[in-house]
Amino acid sequence: MKAKFKYVMLMAAALTMGLSGCSNESDVVDDTSKEGVKTYASIKFSSPTTYATQEGTAEESKINTVDVFIYNVGGFLKDYKQFTNFSDAGSGVWKTDELMETTSGAKQIYVGINLPDEIRTSLSETNKTLAALTSVAHTITVAQIATDNKFVMGSDVTPATFTPWDGVTGSMPASNAITVDVKRFVAKFTVEEKANLALTNVDGGTLSNLRFALGQVNLSTYAAQKKVGTTIEDPNYTEPAIPGDGLSSTLVDNDYSDVNDAGSFLAVKYAPENTNDNVIAGNLTYVSVSAKFAPANVFTGTTGNWTVTPHGTIGDFWCIKTTTGNLYFKSVTEATDYATELGLNVGDVVKYTAGTCYYTVYVNKAKNYDIFRNDFYQVIIDEIMGLGDKEEGPTVPTNPVDLATKIKVEVKVAPWNLVGENVNLIPQ
Repeated sequence: MKAKFKYVMLMAAALTMGLSGCSNESDVVDDTSKEGVKTYASIKFSSPTTYATQEGTAEESKINTVDVFIYNVGGFLKDYKQFTNFSDAGSGVWKTDELMETTSGAKQIYVGINLPDEIRTSLSETNKTLAALTSVAHTITVAQIATDNKFVMGSDVTPATFTPWDGVTGSMPASNAITVDVKRFVAKFTVEEKANLALTNVDGGTLSNLRFALGQVNLSTYAAQKKVGTTIEDPNYTEPAIPGDGLSSTLVDNDYSDVNDAGSFLAVKYAPENTNDNVIAGNLTYVSVSAKFAPANVFTGTTGNWTVTPHGTIGDFWCIKTTTGNLYFKSVTEATDYATELGLNVGDVVKYTAGTCYYTVYVNKAKNYDIFRNDFYQVIIDEIMGLGDKEEGPTVPTNPVDLATKIKVEVKVAPWNLVGENVNLIPQ
């Protein structure tokens, strides 16, 4: 997605001074920057569907409002305007139907698309500095920033030096044609089965009803992506005292959607950017895959008199995991009696409620499992290696992610950065 800013402001000699550092003040009362003279701009921007290797859908790309913030060399907000009327300029490019007033000289520009009122008000009225774009954390929900036809997008900060021009006489100066890259605030996720994925004879049972959801989703974001060198830092980048602080809590059944068939993107999930300086399980956004498991056989009977009985139905069951395989039972009494008789640890008896088990997938290993705005993470399930966990999410949130003991991941990524991952589902 690109937004082109053209016909930008004139009517004075261009300032040649370099751009200075940004102030952290939240208002312009201490701004001593010298401004150029009044000038005007007509804004052009390209349709979001024209940017990225994986095009966004119409619902992910619709533009309703464009908020333009222009900061002066002191890092203070000089001009702000929201545009709601656009004309098709052709070739996927749109332009605003109104002019924007600003001044000539060195400036920096931020553009927000479909900004929520809270973020727009913060940047235009309360936190009116360039620094605020990457220092003021905005509390958000996925619904606020990733609803069909209202996806929120934002640019990086782009420097410009506007040459005087009245918007009428002659041709527009080349320096007044500004191009701004815009990214959606969220990352996109799909999960699909590979063709002919084996769901039978898995750990002595059959799997069905695969579904997926996103866990530990970030609850805050910056308006612009904060970059420190080559590192991207979100508001929760520094490891919190309690793992998962600032992220969404335990998933519920309504959070899950059916896993897609091979090559299908019908079910999609979104999550804000989440980056971390310490890769432990409790701080990472993850994909949770749930499945129903029906044991082929169960042990029934009483102490000293056990029978292996065909089962194959979905419902509550109890499991004892041994080095030679899983043992399944229809009741906790039978499971504990069997464990006691064989000298096994009764504490190792695990209940699976309604036959549901879970697999936890961490994407983007190459980037320390960080997820970035405008990335598309396509997870393809290649193989399910065994019965999943009894509960969703990381079993020990304070542990580092150890892919070798949990899941093998290969991802494809593109802007919408497609990140495709082929995974084998392995219990933790």
